[in-house]
Amino acid sequence: MDTVVEAEIERRGSNALVRLTQAQELSVHAMQKLGWDIWFVRMTQRGPLAVLCRGEAICTVDHLGNASFSPTITIRQHD
Repeated sequence: MDTVVEAEIERRGSNALVRLTQAQELSVHAMQKLGWDIWFVRMTQRGPLAVLCRGEAICTVDHLGNASFSPTITIRQHD
């Protein structure tokens, strides 16, 4: 069962309801206990990619719930 969370969708730039997989939800919940916050969700061909931050650190959680603490994603800079 997928979980619906409110997160910022990167391409829309506003809050929206997004479905994270159950595996993502478990990983994200565990990381939130360690001080990580959901920054935004990027929709990819493989499914939602949750991007979390803690201070200057960035982490991604893929649709399988796997966390990457050195992601190879490009973050857009806003002025």
